[in-house]
Amino acid sequence: MKKIMNEIKSLMPKKTETRIFLFSFFFLLFITILVTYNFRMDQNYNLLFDSDTARVIGDATEIAAEHYRINVHPLFIILVQPLVFLLKGIVLNKNLAISIISALVSSLSVLYVYRILEIINKGKKENLILTLIYCFSFSNMIFTAGIETYNFASLFLIMMWYYFIQKKEKYDIFSYVILTVFGILSFAFTLTNCIVFCILLLMLLLSKKVKLVPIIMIGICSVVGVVTLNITQKFIWNNTPFIWKTNVAEEGDSFSTKTFSKDNVINVISNDYYNSLISNDVKMTITYGSKYNEQNYIIAFNGMNILNIIVLSIFYILAIYLVIHNFKKNLFVNLGLLLSLGFNSGLHLFYGNSGTFLYSLHFLYLIILLFGMNLSYEKNEKLKKGSYYFLYGFFLIEFAMNNMIFIKVLTLIKDTLSTNYLLANLGMIKTVILETLLILVITVLVFLGIWFFKMIKKNKKKEQKLVYSILLFVTFLAIQSIFISIESAEYNHRLWIFPTKGLTGEVTAKGKEYYLEKEFKDHFKEK
Repeated sequence: MKKIMNEIKSLMPKKTETRIFLFSFFFLLFITILVTYNFRMDQNYNLLFDSDTARVIGDATEIAAEHYRINVHPLFIILVQPLVFLLKGIVLNKNLAISIISALVSSLSVLYVYRILEIINKGKKENLILTLIYCFSFSNMIFTAGIETYNFASLFLIMMWYYFIQKKEKYDIFSYVILTVFGILSFAFTLTNCIVFCILLLMLLLSKKVKLVPIIMIGICSVVGVVTLNITQKFIWNNTPFIWKTNVAEEGDSFSTKTFSKDNVINVISNDYYNSLISNDVKMTITYGSKYNEQNYIIAFNGMNILNIIVLSIFYILAIYLVIHNFKKNLFVNLGLLLSLGFNSGLHLFYGNSGTFLYSLHFLYLIILLFGMNLSYEKNEKLKKGSYYFLYGFFLIEFAMNNMIFIKVLTLIKDTLSTNYLLANLGMIKTVILETLLILVITVLVFLGIWFFKMIKKNKKKEQKLVYSILLFVTFLAIQSIFISIESAEYNHRLWIFPTKGLTGEVTAKGKEYYLEKEFKDHFKEK
């Protein structure tokens, strides 16, 4: 038994960053399964804070979908859809496949935020707290669980800054290739992020790490790479647009405000700087179109919570002080992050201003990194200690508030959208218990498979290798059989030995049954 326990311990992650990654992945996967896998999010627009969930899922999972928004997310399909199809071959469900990939992408962002903070101030507790604050931020939770393009975009921006911050040696031809790849990836998921890449190149030039001619060549090669991949994408998916055929004027007319106003500033501050970290209360609204049509239900924020205002205002006052007081101690990193923050803030004063929360993942990592890095340079030990205790309290409030609001969001989704087969037949509580157990079982089987694989490599005797190979194969069969049994439940009207009611999942949501009548006005608020 002791030997077995030691072998199990050997499989457990030993590094803090591995634990952070696994923890964030399983948490984000769980909440994403609750939303995207269990409900018909792939048929719904606008519900989650006006996001195009159905379009994004269609772009990621459907060959023949109308990929009309790829002109502003130019390489999303070619970089994501093949991975979804590969994973779908294992899990057998497109919504589960994109849920896993979305959780993986966001947990990698969490990991790289931690790595950047560790470069600046290795081993400090505030690095972990700030990383958890990023992980449990409302933007990260809701746009991972609800499937959006912005968590994909933010991952590669975070990795780009990580490369810039950690690289101490001289830049060479291989470094230029890596920078070009980051240039392509910055364009790939949200077109305007090319400006953030240009800011990075400017920091490389000002810091004299890279000369002007290589900078120009990296920029040109990045553009050529994007265009080449965009043309390749068009060859594979004929229903995708060319990037240069984007109607900039039409895009601007559709999503831009022509005038600067106080409301624009309030929208950016409240949605990008406040709601993105700690969520305020939410409500269901109807904003346009035919009444009582499910595509017009929108979950939106409902006012400002006084506790959130106080806590977040202290956070930003501290952040401003720390940045100003320690600005020169890491000049080019601070300058680059602030310019990126300023660009995104300025852009969304006009572009998409009424829905700035949608773009908040472009802001969030910048705020966390600026706070964390400049706290590490602070010489006032009392301030540093006080800031740590404040961050700890901040995290507890954020964790409690965001999970509470997420449950409310889930309730509103449940009352509005039809469910998948499992949820229709088992109900919410049994489904959550079942899916939690399945995640645990599959995780154990995956670790067992890793251990069997290690034993195959470790042992030299043919008989032992054969036995562990058989066990590895059986483990794979067990994992695959779980997915097959879940997907076949709809056809067999039973889940393993347990009979189901036979409901297809296309049941009328509670919202359609009751809210159209006397309870409608109590539940929904019209703008």
